[in-house]
Amino acid sequence: MAIWFTLPEGNSAALERLEAAWADAPTDRAEVCEFLLEVARDQVIEYAPTPALGEDINASPKVRYVYAQLQQARNLWNAGRTDGSGDVGGEF
Repeated sequence: MAIWFTLPEGNSAALERLEAAWADAPTDRAEVCEFLLEVARDQVIEYAPTPALGEDINASPKVRYVYAQLQQARNLWNAGRTDGSGDVGGEF
Protein backbone atom coordinates (compact mmCIF):
# COMPACT_ATOMS: atom_id res chain seq x y z
CA MET A 1 0.00 0.00 0.00
CA ALA A 2 1.31 3.43 -0.92
CA ILE A 3 1.06 6.55 1.23
CA TRP A 4 0.57 10.09 -0.04
CA PHE A 5 3.49 12.42 0.45
CA THR A 6 2.89 14.98 3.19
CA LEU A 7 5.07 17.19 5.31
CA PRO A 8 3.38 17.36 8.71
CA GLU A 9 5.16 19.57 11.19
CA GLY A 10 7.55 17.68 13.42
CA ASN A 11 7.35 14.42 11.47
CA SER A 12 10.96 13.61 10.66
CA ALA A 13 10.07 10.28 9.01
CA ALA A 14 7.83 12.06 6.48
CA LEU A 15 10.57 14.62 5.85
CA GLU A 16 13.21 11.91 5.29
CA ARG A 17 10.87 10.02 2.96
CA LEU A 18 10.19 13.13 0.89
CA GLU A 19 13.86 14.12 0.70
CA ALA A 20 14.80 10.57 -0.34
CA ALA A 21 12.31 10.75 -3.22
CA TRP A 22 12.84 14.43 -4.13
CA ALA A 23 16.32 15.56 -3.10
CA ASP A 24 15.80 19.25 -3.88
CA ALA A 25 12.29 19.56 -2.46
CA PRO A 26 11.79 22.99 -0.88
CA THR A 27 11.61 21.51 2.63
CA ASP A 28 13.23 24.63 4.08
CA ARG A 29 9.93 26.35 3.16
CA ALA A 30 7.64 23.85 4.86
CA GLU A 31 4.36 25.65 4.19
CA VAL A 32 5.09 26.07 0.47
CA CYS A 33 6.24 22.46 0.23
CA GLU A 34 3.07 21.21 1.94
CA PHE A 35 0.95 23.36 -0.40
CA LEU A 36 2.71 21.83 -3.42
CA LEU A 37 2.16 18.30 -2.15
CA GLU A 38 -1.50 18.94 -1.32
CA VAL A 39 -2.29 20.63 -4.64
CA ALA A 40 -0.51 17.87 -6.54
CA ARG A 41 -2.44 15.19 -4.61
CA ASP A 42 -5.74 16.96 -5.31
CA GLN A 43 -4.91 17.20 -9.01
CA VAL A 44 -4.01 13.51 -9.21
CA ILE A 45 -7.25 12.54 -7.49
CA GLU A 46 -9.26 14.85 -9.74
CA TYR A 47 -7.88 13.36 -12.93
CA ALA A 48 -7.49 9.73 -11.82
CA PRO A 49 -9.92 7.17 -13.18
CA THR A 50 -13.04 6.67 -11.10
CA PRO A 51 -12.16 4.33 -8.22
CA ALA A 52 -13.73 0.89 -8.06
CA LEU A 53 -16.67 0.44 -5.72
CA GLY A 54 -15.35 0.39 -2.17
CA GLU A 55 -11.91 1.73 -3.13
CA ASP A 56 -10.82 4.81 -1.16
CA ILE A 57 -8.19 6.66 -3.17
CA ASN A 58 -7.54 9.04 -0.26
CA ALA A 59 -6.87 6.35 2.34
CA SER A 60 -5.05 3.80 0.21
CA PRO A 61 -3.83 5.24 -3.08
CA LYS A 62 -2.18 3.15 -5.74
CA VAL A 63 1.58 3.49 -6.11
CA ARG A 64 1.20 5.15 -9.50
CA TYR A 65 -0.95 7.90 -7.95
CA VAL A 66 1.62 8.64 -5.26
CA TYR A 67 4.35 8.76 -7.89
CA ALA A 68 2.18 11.09 -9.98
CA GLN A 69 1.74 13.32 -6.91
CA LEU A 70 5.49 13.56 -6.48
CA GLN A 71 6.08 14.35 -10.15
CA GLN A 72 3.29 16.92 -10.22
CA ALA A 73 4.63 18.63 -7.08
CA ARG A 74 8.01 18.90 -8.83
CA ASN A 75 6.33 20.28 -11.94
CA LEU A 76 4.44 22.89 -9.92
CA TRP A 77 7.60 23.92 -8.09
CA ASN A 78 9.63 24.21 -11.28
CA ALA A 79 6.87 26.06 -13.12
CA GLY A 80 6.78 28.67 -10.37
CA ARG A 81 10.52 29.24 -10.69
CA THR A 82 10.81 29.80 -14.43
CA ASP A 83 10.52 33.00 -16.42
CA GLY A 84 8.88 33.48 -19.81
CA SER A 85 11.88 32.08 -21.68
CA GLY A 86 11.96 28.91 -19.57
CA ASP A 87 15.01 29.87 -17.54
CA VAL A 88 14.91 29.05 -13.86
CA GLY A 89 14.62 32.25 -11.88
CA GLY A 90 13.98 33.04 -8.26
CA GLU A 91 11.77 31.00 -6.01
CA PHE A 92 8.25 32.16 -5.37
